[in-house]
Amino acid sequence: MTSTNDLIDLGELCEMGKLTKDSYRSLRRRGLTPTAYKMGRNLYFKRSDAEQWLVNVRMVRLDPPRRIA
Repeated sequence: MTSTNDLIDLGELCEMGKLTKDSYRSLRRRGLTPTAYKMGRNLYFKRSDAEQWLVNVRMVRLDPPRRIA
């Protein structure tokens, strides 16, 4: 069972992926988003699924960029 600490909401997913909620909704209509769980009126995602989606599909770096001296 996934604990609530392992879940992120739509706002956090959008912030991590640097996309707007409208952009997310467009991707969701096309079936290009991680699996979402609806609780009440809110969408939640497993953190591991969201991170994998960001790296593989959106190609967003999760680690900070290295500084070259």
